[in-house]
Amino acid sequence: AGSSGADSDAKYSNGSSSVMYTAVIKLYADDMTWDAGVTVYSALGGFVFDDQDYDNTQSIYIPLPGTIVDLYTVGDDGAMSDEPIASTVVGEDGRYLFDRLEAGRYRIHFQYPENYISVEAGVGDALHDSEVAYFDDDTLNGGYTDIIELPADTADLTHDAGAYLLSAIGDYVWVDADR
Repeated sequence: AGSSGADSDAKYSNGSSSVMYTAVIKLYADDMTWDAGVTVYSALGGFVFDDQDYDNTQSIYIPLPGTIVDLYTVGDDGAMSDEPIASTVVGEDGRYLFDRLEAGRYRIHFQYPENYISVEAGVGDALHDSEVAYFDDDTLNGGYTDIIELPADTADLTHDAGAYLLSAIGDYVWVDADR
């Protein structure tokens, strides 16, 4: 305890991993060997929208709950992690958030509810567009953002995604022979 400036003497928790404390320090003289470190985290998030007016932007702000959002790390070589480091399901408000992230490179994957089709990426301004530009397959039901460079101590909540649902209309066609 208190032996060097390279360690943290805050080793005890109150049940929360975000609050740590030291043992009782009895000071009889100046003792500059007691120290504690602080970790600064970042966050990524955004809004997932249902494009019910089919303009490829979030112009009417209708959330798309039920969308599965996965977060992947990206190495310096551009290779994405095999498994997501975090996953969440978009709630009724359309928002998602990944917090307590270290600075680094990430990609976000969106899997829309069944039969939804991704809107075109980059339409309109950066505040109202969808960033999903790399798709899983031809159904366009899920896809990835480009690589996101996340700095330390940053809350970047601008990574939005949108999709729409097409409908069909029809019935039975026949010849009315007796008119």
